[in-house]
Amino acid sequence: MPSLTFRIARAGAVLAVLLAIGGNSAHAQVSPGPLARAHAALGGQFDCLECHDQGKKGLDLRCLACHKEIAATLAARRGLHGKAQLGQCAKCHPDHAGEDFELIAWEEGSAERFDHSKTTFPLEAKHRSLKCRDCHNAKSSVSPIADLSPCTDRSRGYVGLETACAACHADPHQRVLGEACGSCHGQDAWKPASNFKHQDADYALTGKHSTTKCDACHKAARLSLPIGKNGERAPLWKPLAHGECSDCHEDPHRDKLGPACAKCHVTDDFKRVERDRFDHDRTRYQLRGKHVSLKCEQCHSEETAWGKKPRFEKCTDCHKDAHGGSDRLAGKPADCGACHSVAAFKPSTYTAAMHSDASYALTGKHLAIACGECHPKVKGAAAAALGPAAVMLRPKHDACTDCHSDAHKGQTSGGERGGTCESCHTSAGWKPARFTVADHERTRFALVGRHAKAQCAACHGPDRPGLPPVPPVAEIGSARVWLRIETL
Repeated sequence: MPSLTFRIARAGAVLAVLLAIGGNSAHAQVSPGPLARAHAALGGQFDCLECHDQGKKGLDLRCLACHKEIAATLAARRGLHGKAQLGQCAKCHPDHAGEDFELIAWEEGSAERFDHSKTTFPLEAKHRSLKCRDCHNAKSSVSPIADLSPCTDRSRGYVGLETACAACHADPHQRVLGEACGSCHGQDAWKPASNFKHQDADYALTGKHSTTKCDACHKAARLSLPIGKNGERAPLWKPLAHGECSDCHEDPHRDKLGPACAKCHVTDDFKRVERDRFDHDRTRYQLRGKHVSLKCEQCHSEETAWGKKPRFEKCTDCHKDAHGGSDRLAGKPADCGACHSVAAFKPSTYTAAMHSDASYALTGKHLAIACGECHPKVKGAAAAALGPAAVMLRPKHDACTDCHSDAHKGQTSGGERGGTCESCHTSAGWKPARFTVADHERTRFALVGRHAKAQCAACHGPDRPGLPPVPPVAEIGSARVWLRIETL
């Protein structure tokens, strides 16, 4: 127990303080009134100096020495005190007004009318309709600042709240998206996430993706979803595979074209394929030659493009047989590729050397003849049977006269060698004839003596020196060779 001398000295100091507060009024009392219940422990008549130090001087320092939580908000510039850097504590927190006084003189008249914009957390949207104790309660006072308060009942104070959403609200995303809830959600409503822009995420939404509901991707059945607090499957926000379309979509091509769907398709419409992006070499049929310049729909209709693919084993799977079935090689039907290339239908790739496999092998001067000379286009009714190309692929070739006119006007018929052209000529050339002196012996006029050395034309040609002229062309043919000379 303090000594009598100490108590008398202390009482004198208190009296001096009271006189400083109350002036020289005769009505000055030892105490201006009872303290609030929170300060009841300081209600002794000798405890004034616990708060008052020689009048008003140093009162704020004494307040902050006890209320360290307020000192912390001032230092951190948080809350009402920190934002305005308030001083003169007694202006808003006067005491000696009775035990039931809450120690706050609300400028607006009550806590419910307090202008929260004076703090560092102005109330917006749905926060405006909340009552003070909906937020300022013991459960929400999670800041370390609250631990500095001398008041142990946190349900009565107004400090200790953090401004982060997760300080008051449970995080339905289970912290996978960070703590900046305001970057996606507004204070007017949790859904929709009005501040969220998918373009700012790792995967920007374009085309039909922009109208897809969130759950279609983030709550898809294929995902291994987390279980929320309610025991139900919660959406998976991150990490969500999105490197390839096949991460979300079933591959309709069954991996035949690889996983890089975006090389062909766009997000606006799966059935719209950008030609300049599509690499046909990834398919089983590579485009070459004139096929490169074709429009997709010339080969793919909407039905075949997205369903069963068109056949391509043979040219006739796409093209009509230009030869009406007459294109046969070695007795078997031939595909167009045997004679043509994708570079162009003309000229034909069928060579003279390849003709050796046909029923008529080309030899001699036949090798240098243009195909059209023997295989002409046919006009008229006969063309219909030959197909659109109307080319005579299989002309008669049993006798030379199937192609060539008889240059001898029938003079060779019934001859010793059957009267055929090849009796005297070969495909190497029309001249010279291979009818020899020995062959002449089988005629009615065998060559002997100086006749055996004479040139054929000396007797059979148009110029026969010393002999009667040959008959006219109309009688002996265009070769102007008189073969059947009547001997005298």
